Amino acid sequence: EVESETGRDVRRELAKAVPVGTWLTEAISAGAALTLVSTMLESAVRLALPVIAVTLIVDIGLALASRMVPQLQPFFFGAPLKTLFGFGLVVAGFPVWAIAVMALFESIPRQLGLLFVR
Repeated sequence: EVESETGRDVRRELAKAVPVGTWLTEAISAGAALTLVSTMLESAVRLALPVIAVTLIVDIGLALASRMVPQLQPFFFGAPLKTLFGFGLVVAGFPVWAIAVMALFESIPRQLGLLFVR
């Protein structure tokens, strides 16, 4: 198993910031914790927003189709259609999504450094 130098640095800095026998809350800056939580929420919304938008567009299309053809039952094929479009978008957008996730993981040491400042 290969361990990166950055991983060792992060653990070393974390051990300095939170000594053994102390509470974690003593070492955490409240502002940094709030920034970390808001960054995580923003990242989650940014990653999920394209699939949510496609699902909304499919729902609108199904609603319009249901109004135009009342005999059509949108509930019967609506869920599989939304799943198909959502999964298709995830597969098509995977290269962009992977780059975004890598950038998030690369920012973890910096975020942890901000979090555990005394």
